[in-house]
Amino acid sequence: IPEEIVAFSGKKIIFAGVPGKKDLLSNLVQAALQVIKEGLSVQIIVVGVDNSQRAHFFQDESFLSYSNHFVFLGRKPQEQIPGYYHLADFSAIIREPNRKNSAGFPTKMAESMASGCPVLLNATSDLSDYVADGQNAILLSDYRVETIASRLRELVALSPDQIAQMKERARQV
Repeated sequence: IPEEIVAFSGKKIIFAGVPGKKDLLSNLVQAALQVIKEGLSVQIIVVGVDNSQRAHFFQDESFLSYSNHFVFLGRKPQEQIPGYYHLADFSAIIREPNRKNSAGFPTKMAESMASGCPVLLNATSDLSDYVADGQNAILLSDYRVETIASRLRELVALSPDQIAQMKERARQV
């Protein structure tokens, strides 16, 4: 586990996977950057994208100034992914609600919940049937950067006890 993750004392959000056209990782990055610039302590851990590709998710070179807030780990063996979920306070699944994204159930959701990691997500597929906002997830009303930033502010304000309760509820799904 990289030291920058272990040493970080704020809220940690993991994105696991290779973001294709379906995952809106750049929206999460832009929202996180917005709240980080406001002084809030959030770290985005990306498993599946390495440092050489990180610039694709930023609109400028701001990732250089906030590098401890954005950790790009590259691809990892599948059996290591649950360990990263355990380190995080939340995972993120943010997708445009279209026909393709609504057709299946994201395996990321099952992996995250089984690892006891609540999810920051918007409703695609039938995901909203498995989550309760504020109980085992933070449900976004849409996938816009402003919406994500607003909910990130709420996420950062959660106490360690509230997060522990959400983690326990996530395991029960």
